[in-house]
Amino acid sequence: MTSRKALIILLLVVVCMHVVPAYASASKQNAPQVRITIDGQEVDANKIHITSSQTSMAPTRWFADFIGADTRYDAATKTIHITKDKQVLSVAIGKKEAKLNDKAVMLLQSPIMHNNLSYIPIKESLTLLGYHVSWDSGTKTVIITSGTSHDPEEINELMRSYISLINEKDIAGLRSLFIEESIMDQYFVFEGYKMLYFNVAVEIEEIDLLHMYQGEATVYVKSTYQGKEDSFFVDYWEETAYSLQFDTEKEQWLISDFHDLNSEFLQFEEDLVEADHVPAQVKNAIYSNHSKLQSAIKTENIYSYMQAYHPDTMLDRELLELETKAFFDTYDIQYDSENVILVDYQAESQNAIVFEMTTSQKKAGPEFTDHYVVTYYFYKMTETGEWKIFDEMMVEYGPLENE
Repeated sequence: MTSRKALIILLLVVVCMHVVPAYASASKQNAPQVRITIDGQEVDANKIHITSSQTSMAPTRWFADFIGADTRYDAATKTIHITKDKQVLSVAIGKKEAKLNDKAVMLLQSPIMHNNLSYIPIKESLTLLGYHVSWDSGTKTVIITSGTSHDPEEINELMRSYISLINEKDIAGLRSLFIEESIMDQYFVFEGYKMLYFNVAVEIEEIDLLHMYQGEATVYVKSTYQGKEDSFFVDYWEETAYSLQFDTEKEQWLISDFHDLNSEFLQFEEDLVEADHVPAQVKNAIYSNHSKLQSAIKTENIYSYMQAYHPDTMLDRELLELETKAFFDTYDIQYDSENVILVDYQAESQNAIVFEMTTSQKKAGPEFTDHYVVTYYFYKMTETGEWKIFDEMMVEYGPLENE
């Protein structure tokens, strides 16, 4: 290994140690007694270079020499372009926003100028370009291993596959895109979730990689959902943030979780009709449970309210209880029996969906308004044969006309 490479390796000492003051150089005596290895080969750690107070930094040219990359500096935009094999990492002085192969990524530490030299965050830059940096506290060793850098296009392809499998109703394929034992992996087991997405056709409007670092990524996706023919679902668009992890064994990105950020319904069909293929016993049991839910709301009985929900509901029971108590303190809810309709039933999977429209009249605070709410309740049979609410989705909300 060249002496120049060994010298640059020394910059990684403080990746995990963070023991050097900002913009300080340490002498050999004061250097921490650590070992550094790259791909299993130990290098001499006898000098530490400039760091920030939180993140170790390396001079750009030295960093590029260390990994065998080319650099180009755009003085007009203060942007540094680092090219390694087919990967191009572009970072700008003073900005955390960066690009990898023209796809947006976020840095935890922005590049800096010091003594007329540009410095970049070592660990993040190495990771984005395919290296793995870790700290073994037992042996006080900084471990660097080279590998294949992650192409953001792989993430775009994952999300396109995800949407395509939804449209194909391929549950096995969908589950293969999630990390094992993830919450969402288990979510696909339930037929209620299938009913939600399989009654719509999904199209991706926009994909934006928000963050990619150390085998983890966050991606923003905006999609449109159109109710299929004979479906009771309404058309809407939705913005979602997906959390991803790179599976080193499968050598692919997988979904670990996702969170809905925003949505808006494009239209709402009010002339829904009751499903005509529901056995009378099932219909009576579902309407009975929903009547108990409404009664619990009218009497503000939180215990009876929670009893209407499935023991394995996908909703957070603790949060649901807190939100319901707050709602009881704020509104009086009005029901109309004609606005509770059992709109779908699937005998094979023992699932059903109830449409409900309610009005809520304020009883506290000038900041609250009278409004209506339209909700779909997903019902599922329990192990004891009872029909309970498994999940719910609000599809429309707005002020009453007299407001």
